[in-house]
Amino acid sequence: MTADEAVTFIELSLEERSLTRVEQAVFLGVWQGLSYSEIAKQTGYDAGYIKLVSHKLWHLLTETFGEKVTKSTVQNVVRRQMQGKKALLSNTIPNLNNQTGSHQDWGEVVDVTFFYGRTPELTTLEQWVDHDRCRLVAILGMGGLGKTTLSVKLAQQLQGKFDFVVWRSLNNAKTPSEMLATIIHFLSQQRETPDTSDPNALISRLLEYLQRYRCLLVLDNFESVLKDEAQTGAYRKDYEGYGALLRRVGEVSHRSCLVITSREMPEEVATLEGDILPVRALQLHGLDEPSAERVLEAKGIRAMSSDLHRLVQWYRGNPLALKIAATSIKDLYSGSIHRFLEQKSIIFSGISNLIEQQYQRLTAHEKQIMLWLAINREPVQPNELRSDIVPTIEQNYLMMSLRSLKRRSLVEHTAAGFTQQPVVMEFVTNLLIEQIYQEITQEHPLGILPSIQSKLNRQLFYLRHYALIKATSKDYVRQSQIRLILEPLATKLLGRLGSRQMVAKELLQTLSELRRRELRPEGEMKSTFGYGGGNIINLLCHLGIDLTGIDFSYLAIRQAYLSEVKLHRVNFSKTALLKSVFAEVIGGVLSVAFSADGKLLAIGDTKGDIHLWRVSDGKPLLTYKGHKGWVVSVSFNPAGTVLASSSIDQSIKLWDVSTGDCLNTLQGYIGAVMSAAFSPDGTILASGHADRTVRLWRSGQCFQVLQGHEDIVEAVAFSPKGHLLASGSDDGTVRLWNVDTGECIQLLEGHQDIIWSLDFSHNGNVLASGSEDKTTKLWNVETGNCVKTFTGHTHTVFAVSFSHDGSTLATGSGDRTIRLWDLKTAQCFKTLTGHNHWVRSVAFHPERLILASSSGDEMVKLWEIDTGFCIRTFQGHTGRSWSDLSDSQTSSGNNSNEHLLNLWEVTSGQQFRILQGYTNAVRSVAFNLEQTILASGGDDSIIRLWDIQSGERIRSLQGHAGHVWQVAFSPSGTLLASCAEDCSIKLWDVSSGNCLATISEHPDLVRTLVFSNDSQLLATGETSKVIKLRDIVTGKCFRVLQGHTAAILAIAFSPDDRYIISSSRDKTVRLWDTQTGECLQTLDYLSSIVSKVSFMPLQPHIVIGCSGKKIYRWNTKNGEVYPEPIEHHSNVLTIAAAPNGICLASAGEDTQISLWNWQNGDFISSLVGHTDTIYDVTFSADGNLLASSSRDETVKLWDIKTGQKIRTYREPRPYEGLNIYEASGLTPAQKAKLIALGAIEEN
Repeated sequence: MTADEAVTFIELSLEERSLTRVEQAVFLGVWQGLSYSEIAKQTGYDAGYIKLVSHKLWHLLTETFGEKVTKSTVQNVVRRQMQGKKALLSNTIPNLNNQTGSHQDWGEVVDVTFFYGRTPELTTLEQWVDHDRCRLVAILGMGGLGKTTLSVKLAQQLQGKFDFVVWRSLNNAKTPSEMLATIIHFLSQQRETPDTSDPNALISRLLEYLQRYRCLLVLDNFESVLKDEAQTGAYRKDYEGYGALLRRVGEVSHRSCLVITSREMPEEVATLEGDILPVRALQLHGLDEPSAERVLEAKGIRAMSSDLHRLVQWYRGNPLALKIAATSIKDLYSGSIHRFLEQKSIIFSGISNLIEQQYQRLTAHEKQIMLWLAINREPVQPNELRSDIVPTIEQNYLMMSLRSLKRRSLVEHTAAGFTQQPVVMEFVTNLLIEQIYQEITQEHPLGILPSIQSKLNRQLFYLRHYALIKATSKDYVRQSQIRLILEPLATKLLGRLGSRQMVAKELLQTLSELRRRELRPEGEMKSTFGYGGGNIINLLCHLGIDLTGIDFSYLAIRQAYLSEVKLHRVNFSKTALLKSVFAEVIGGVLSVAFSADGKLLAIGDTKGDIHLWRVSDGKPLLTYKGHKGWVVSVSFNPAGTVLASSSIDQSIKLWDVSTGDCLNTLQGYIGAVMSAAFSPDGTILASGHADRTVRLWRSGQCFQVLQGHEDIVEAVAFSPKGHLLASGSDDGTVRLWNVDTGECIQLLEGHQDIIWSLDFSHNGNVLASGSEDKTTKLWNVETGNCVKTFTGHTHTVFAVSFSHDGSTLATGSGDRTIRLWDLKTAQCFKTLTGHNHWVRSVAFHPERLILASSSGDEMVKLWEIDTGFCIRTFQGHTGRSWSDLSDSQTSSGNNSNEHLLNLWEVTSGQQFRILQGYTNAVRSVAFNLEQTILASGGDDSIIRLWDIQSGERIRSLQGHAGHVWQVAFSPSGTLLASCAEDCSIKLWDVSSGNCLATISEHPDLVRTLVFSNDSQLLATGETSKVIKLRDIVTGKCFRVLQGHTAAILAIAFSPDDRYIISSSRDKTVRLWDTQTGECLQTLDYLSSIVSKVSFMPLQPHIVIGCSGKKIYRWNTKNGEVYPEPIEHHSNVLTIAAAPNGICLASAGEDTQISLWNWQNGDFISSLVGHTDTIYDVTFSADGNLLASSSRDETVKLWDIKTGQKIRTYREPRPYEGLNIYEASGLTPAQKAKLIALGAIEEN
């Protein structure tokens, strides 16, 4: 008996559940004679945990088998039990393969009820797969030959001989990592969700399953992952992992078989295949005459032998060609094959010609529909199809045309909608490309009268009536449109015209003709339906053409994808902007909420704004402005008419959802408002406050203050019936309150740290809580007992949410993942990855299995729960630079971007939308020693070096991902250090711009860094609560300063480098000895965090720091702390001392810089010019200049003596100078965002 057989027997014997992965590991280890410590080392678990699991496992088996089971007796007991239950084994184990519900995943398999011929091919394939035990089999042939049908029939006939059967189509293919993760998840019977995206690691894991079980995997349409117009077998970018899969499956010994279908042979198959080798290839040919006759009979056509032979020969037995021909024979020639064959006009030699002949018989409406089905690339519902077609087609004509096309066998109809067979779609796509190519180049094909074709071309009919891509479509569909429509057209134009510049010239001439046709003599547009303007823009962008200054005025701009495009000084005046996608302006997203009907999605961000989107198409509707600080929670009332928001600016605001007007601002408290939630009937609003209270509001008035928490109240949630309110606090407790009486009726204790989030189940019986202690707990509301603790996250659990059907709990964490928990089994069944920062909020759609998640990386994602993938993308701009392309290249559009707002659909797991925000706040600025260069870093991940005199950007340093928190020149001025959101530190050579070193072993973010004054050391402050000292030459950390209990915010060396001063979120300031690492002094009685600290030049015992609205001076000799007389109106975030040790500069949220003499307290001047929060100020080496950086995306240079602004340094915003004067089709929110990104309105 093998260990695997023993595991199978045990799982068959267990009635209520299967063995967990840890239990399986323990059992297999013990079976192999390993000790518990050896098992722990092998699995990566703690030895004590392994012993605990084994103890419970032996107890479980004892109860199951009715006799004592221990580590030493388990083998004998299992063997004895198997012997006694031989009948059970013999009857059950062989039938494991027949349990189709559990062990077969057919994906979107085609119906093969009507299957003709192919008996020899099936026999051969069954011999290879079942008898010869081939590891890899390829079914090859041209489109329409029935490769897909044959693969399905083969899998159906062999399904009883395999433990697992998986059939997948690679149309609109997922990446190798996504596909492998899905298959592994299925083969593990939903127990394993791989936590890596490395294809090689996933292939290795897959091979373990293929060796352990007998699996049949079928990958249909393998050519979808192969590159077009390249050497046979070359893979598309990011899809090379499929080649590695074929090679390793073919080379490594295992019990399973992978079958692929493809129009061309992959290189790996060509290398490995052979008649007696475990890798085989079957070249598929057309049907024989008897089988072809059955195809015709199914369509009601009977043929004479001679006619049948000719027909099969003409179409090479292609089943699809025969099926299409049969429709024409029946409809046009009364079922007579002979008459059909005698028509010389339809004597042609390939499928393309056959489809074209059929296509030319269609009505105008049918041709429109065929083209739009090809453009959509996937099944589409009639209502969406109707919205694509311009001018609009009547609904009855649309349905009649669809029915007609279905009769002609040119479309297929499934529950997902209408679509075409791949060979038909390919033909129609090529037709569209050719027609638009002719219109742009004014060419005409042979066989068409030049005068007629020229007239059609000049009308630009196809360019105006059909979209090359749909900007609002699902992400993977739009990528398919780019690859299969836009890119081939661009390549064809390049081949004809020779260079990108010549193509651009031709397109701009076409643009002039388009404007002439769409404008009336009086200068008004004839219509707004045309796709021509959007098509030309999409082509220009794909070719990498600079659009600066181009005039698109008076045009319809429909379905233009502009989220990653710079539109500097472009003229969009009097355009109709329809279904076009622009960049978004959003900060880090802290909260997300669906309206009760699921049609709207609201988010609150770190800019203090609230954004409202329509879920169906992601269109931004409104932006609510009014908060002056982070919006930490948003909540719709049940009617969906009012939106409540709470902010750290100490306010709660109520907004009219339809107009965006602020209806009320609730006041009467002190401190930040951390959460707000409506009661189920919408009459009461509850809020959680930093002053440790919970407040209840009705009609804008506070009628109850609930007291009892001992620290900040982070979360509030009403029960579904509304009679209970739960609150979670930094004191680590959850309290349940009676809403009517205000009495605390339950105190839920068990968490070890801050409670960040709460949510009631939909029946109100269970409350979920997420905590800084990295756990999620489920509480019985009636008893107050903790009934389950979920562990697995490696960082704070910031968010929890129950699905509408009560089956799933979602948790979002600082480890950048979302976990989905099955509430029946209490197991995590899927981990969603994709965010680049802490996941701060999650919310389920009220009616569908869609989950929204938000993060500090400017991303909101909608996920499909079943598969865990995003299915649509709305992408914004991040300020990154475009790279130049040669004439022979086109832009791939795959620029790295993490400022995203993503929408994911829960049923398919495909990414369908990323609402991606542009953000370019400048967080740090620094002078070099010579005062010739300013360095700046901010939210767009790029470090810029500016010439101080000219104001020009000298160089952009790219390499970080996410916000750049700080930049610092070495005292010598030759090096620049930077730290960023990607948890890395980089050292740059200033003269060349080259990155000299990257330090990235940090477990958490590095938020601040500073060079020692002798340029020998680099100190870094981290969110992991420590300060690290590094040798500049080696990069090695030689000392760690420990003592803070929260993230480090600021650090500074003393002038002699003997000491370091540090501030932290734990509200303390510490003085350290750099030689010993000892903490010498601690300042721990300030009421708020100190955001910046510095030693005073010439007086190293004096430390200055800013905290709240005040500036403090700390004398480290006597320990005394003095508040300075200068006080800002808002929080002070940065402070700097001039080299003379007299002048101080301070700035923050009030947007102005204060200069003052710290020795006598005299105010010197106020520097006014920034329009948003100032993050950093720094003096030049001679003390005559001051530089400041701000959230308003600028760096400013000031003259200290005069107080005047000398210069402003700013990278142009993506839409700088874009003229949208009288442009229609924009919502108020869209227009406001375009203006925020640089757009103007000038006549």
